[in-house]
Amino acid sequence: MKKVIIILALVLFPLIMSLLIKVPLFNFSSGTTDSWIGFWGSYLGALVGAGTVYMVTNIQIQEQRKIQLESIREEHYNALKREMKQYHFRNQIDKIEDFNETIEEFLDTLTKCSNDFTKYITYTHILYGEQDNYTKEEETKYKEEIKELKDELYNWIHRLNRLNFRINRLSLYIEDTSSYTKSISSQLVEFVDELKSGYRDDYSFKKYLDFNQASLNHHLEQFMGLTSQLLNNVLQPKLEQKINEMNSGEM
Repeated sequence: MKKVIIILALVLFPLIMSLLIKVPLFNFSSGTTDSWIGFWGSYLGALVGAGTVYMVTNIQIQEQRKIQLESIREEHYNALKREMKQYHFRNQIDKIEDFNETIEEFLDTLTKCSNDFTKYITYTHILYGEQDNYTKEEETKYKEEIKELKDELYNWIHRLNRLNFRINRLSLYIEDTSSYTKSISSQLVEFVDELKSGYRDDYSFKKYLDFNQASLNHHLEQFMGLTSQLLNNVLQPKLEQKINEMNSGEM
């Protein structure tokens, strides 16, 4: 709108001045009409030149400002994009490392739980088996140990279930891990059922004394096999890949 007004003013101003020169009101000014026409021609030429320079300069400034703003906007976008990718890589690496630590804790808990189960079976066999060559003090000690081991059972089960839940939750963030975690969960159900069955009866040693060690070892071997495959075939390669991609600048 401003440009239109300026253009109209520049076009109409000479016409208006030519009419004003003929008005008697302006007869008091000295000089001929031709002189005034020359003056106004020079004056208007200067105005047109100044206006043109102003418009061109203003347009250049506006264009330069647009270029600068676009450059700043693009720089911010690229910086944000790099930060988001870096966050994604860092988050993936943290999840994989957390997965590794959780599996190690899970295996350690399984081993300790199995050791307690073996102690329970051994003490049960001493008390209720064919052995009777223990003192009254030893009998009291074994009964206390058995009671503590029974009380500790559900703590172990709670820890194992909590760790298993964490493993399954982490598998949601990392591809190619769900089949392993499902197998681990399935094996854990069988393992816990066997623990509960073995702890439930004081005379279970007759069933478990010969069977439990082989059974427990079988479960532990399966857990070790699954977790070893998960660590070596999936998690470790993914961790190395993410670290290499982050270090190489592919993010």
